[in-house]
Amino acid sequence: MSSIDFDEVLVHVGEKGKYQNIMYYLLCISATLPAAFLAFSQVFVSASPEHWCRIPELENLTDLMTLEERKALSLPYVEKSDGKVKKYSKCRMYDVNYTAIVESWLENAVLENATEEEVEAQRTRSRSGLPPPPVGNPDWPVTKCRHGWIYDNRDYDSTLVTELDLVCDNSWWPSTSTTFFYVGSLFGNVVFGWIADKWGRRTAFFAILFLEVIFSIATSFSPNYVIYTALRTVNGLSFPAIYQIPFILALELMGPRYRTFAGMVICMFFASAMSLLAVLGYLLRHWFTLSLATSVPFVLLFSYYWIIPESPRWLLSKNRIDEAEVIVQRMAKINGRTVPNNFLRKMEVEILRRQGVSCNGTNSGENPESTEAEDRSPPPAATPMDLIRNPNIRKKFFILAFDWVANAVVYNGLSYNATNLGVSDYLAFFIGKTTTFPSLPVDLGLSIVSFA
Repeated sequence: MSSIDFDEVLVHVGEKGKYQNIMYYLLCISATLPAAFLAFSQVFVSASPEHWCRIPELENLTDLMTLEERKALSLPYVEKSDGKVKKYSKCRMYDVNYTAIVESWLENAVLENATEEEVEAQRTRSRSGLPPPPVGNPDWPVTKCRHGWIYDNRDYDSTLVTELDLVCDNSWWPSTSTTFFYVGSLFGNVVFGWIADKWGRRTAFFAILFLEVIFSIATSFSPNYVIYTALRTVNGLSFPAIYQIPFILALELMGPRYRTFAGMVICMFFASAMSLLAVLGYLLRHWFTLSLATSVPFVLLFSYYWIIPESPRWLLSKNRIDEAEVIVQRMAKINGRTVPNNFLRKMEVEILRRQGVSCNGTNSGENPESTEAEDRSPPPAATPMDLIRNPNIRKKFFILAFDWVANAVVYNGLSYNATNLGVSDYLAFFIGKTTTFPSLPVDLGLSIVSFA
């Protein structure tokens, strides 16, 4: 491990110069858009709009009965938990002969001794002049929906729920898919965190990006919900690491005074990405189109391979000084700073000289090679099991894990249930995300004051 503190390097090349700004905002895009779309597109892709039992016998009576009147005839009421509000059942219908009921209603509306032509005209004319239509009787027998469902298409042209009839007895599928997605994320977050520490932030980022893009596109072509759930589970491996790894890489390029600022701004990017998702859902009302729109464009992020560098802070932690030197020189050049060639090597020699005086009580000329060799010995390889072995790290790991789980449950729960506000799903989701904006400048202002 190199003895160089990268924060000291940033003092010479710029803590938040033009180079960091370019990389930071590029990484904000790669961190927030894929993560927001990956996790929360299911809110619209698997949305369950209002639905009710399909009654084939009543479908041809649109000229004689309104939708509300057909519901009143065919659907029993169900009471909500408060006992005050009644709604039509979504999963039950009256088990009666609707043809006979409609025939009786029409016959009673025809004048006595009318001719057959008059009866037929009465049946086919508009509802003007007809008596009030029949309504369902609570004493009638009730059965499950026999002929499928009719869905309210005011907000959606098609979702996976409406296409596969994942309602009533099958309504558990979407929530199960979401659960498995987060089970995958539990393992993926640990695995990719380990990869980022062992093989680099850049390597981990592109591995996650490949996994996210490929499986997100594959999910769009799922033939059934079993395959969809399986693909979403695998896709969950990349969340939330697809957000965290670029976030870490961006912060590691910044000086310590600007990291809080950077953390707040990336939260604004994430809230904007969530709001954009609501807009896309509103414009693209078909689940397949929305799935492609929230996955295919991220193929462009592979162009970052030639733009985004490895974290020089991580490179120094692995004693890869020459590779870090190349990045530092480019950083200084773009920031308008001048540093000498082999800047990091010279800084390391100076640090080792100071350490030799303070630690050994000798001057810097006495055997610096032995000190350098000692400092350059490779650090022991860390594994995920180290989180459990060390008591101090284990305690902190469980505390932080609990905090993150509590935070995730609240945030994701509110996000997935924003559509229950009683307005348009898109408007509810958009409002839920934009309400986070007012608090972010306040947090940002407090963080700036704390550094002032």
